[in-house]
Amino acid sequence: MKQLIQQLINIESISGQETRIARFVFCFLERMGLKPLMVGGNVVCHLAGKNQTKTMVFNVHLDTVPPGEISDWKYPPFGPRSGVMKDGKIYGLGASDEKTSIATLLLLAERLKVRKPPVDVWLTFVVGEEIDGRGTKEIFEYLEKSGLLNKYRKISGVICEPTGLKEI
Repeated sequence: MKQLIQQLINIESISGQETRIARFVFCFLERMGLKPLMVGGNVVCHLAGKNQTKTMVFNVHLDTVPPGEISDWKYPPFGPRSGVMKDGKIYGLGASDEKTSIATLLLLAERLKVRKPPVDVWLTFVVGEEIDGRGTKEIFEYLEKSGLLNKYRKISGVICEPTGLKEI
């Protein structure tokens, strides 16, 4: 997990510049034998569950805010020397918002590929969240237009966004 988070932090993914990280996520899922799709600049991946009348949608954003003044960073915010681990913490732009969540969903995909989930699972890795949320809108427009959501009696979702663990 640590190494995957560090790899993700290394990739600069400021809003509007998410192509490299989207390609990383897409290729990671593809190497697992899954069939991710690119929808706009977003990555979406479906894992069939035992009960296909219900689904759980996980949503995570790929973009970060700009780093501000680079000289203000104790450790590099991105690039090959970023993702420094010190005293049990990983440092870098997006470490908590939201590269750790991206890594979590990638590892969840790995686990669910081996052990079929109880319901259908959709993993959505979206762009533009830090600006206007357009990636999530694009994904749900795609799912709605393609009729993929119409087959479900129940749809639940998890938005992977750090909240200080005060709410779910």
